[in-house]
Amino acid sequence: MILITRPNSSAKKLQLKFRKVGTKAFIESLTTIHISDRNIKLQDCVYLISSQHAVDYLKNFLSKDNLKKMEFIVIGHATSKKLLRIGAKKVIKIFEESNELLNYFTKNKMRKKIVYLCGSNRNKSFLQNFKSLTGDFVVRQVYEVVSLKTLSQTLIDSLKKKKIQIVLIFSLNNAKLFLKLCKIDSDISYTDLKYVCISKQISRFMIQNSCKNATYSEKPNEKMVVKKTLDLLEY
Repeated sequence: MILITRPNSSAKKLQLKFRKVGTKAFIESLTTIHISDRNIKLQDCVYLISSQHAVDYLKNFLSKDNLKKMEFIVIGHATSKKLLRIGAKKVIKIFEESNELLNYFTKNKMRKKIVYLCGSNRNKSFLQNFKSLTGDFVVRQVYEVVSLKTLSQTLIDSLKKKKIQIVLIFSLNNAKLFLKLCKIDSDISYTDLKYVCISKQISRFMIQNSCKNATYSEKPNEKMVVKKTLDLLEY
């Protein structure tokens, strides 16, 4: 059985994909998302988006007329597609992952101010690196990520009985949180599990923390995570 650690809405869609190919998946959402109810003041700038939750915020609080006028830089093709679906027209650059964005801005300068719409779990290392490459950059939190305090008893029992074969990890924050919650119960052998991570960086973190069976998808998107997972199950 596969363990999905994503927030519930996206986890259910992913669970359905596995169900269609006859693979059981258990959902344990390590975080819940609370979209901010505060409006942002629109500026003459470029907005950086790296999460579909930020797109949800824009959908809730901005009209399509305003969305059409705004310029965006996006990390993630799925996030970009969702942004376009809600009415955005000016997606000027799309990057597959954050390192690709950093490499681009090492060689290219943005004249306009950049406003990063993100959550409370933002990557501090990425922010520091990006700030060093751009002259005018600010962060606006538009959603809060609330972490789980303990694993459910159902999941604890499944882990102890070795029912979980593969754990899917989609963010560094969730990787850290999963290990933290597993360590609460000394009987959980989390180091022996297989992990499919959405990026090499997350996989490296898991390996550094004794999870020797961690690997990562060929590309940092859900489709390739599913493919990698199914390949491991066949193997």
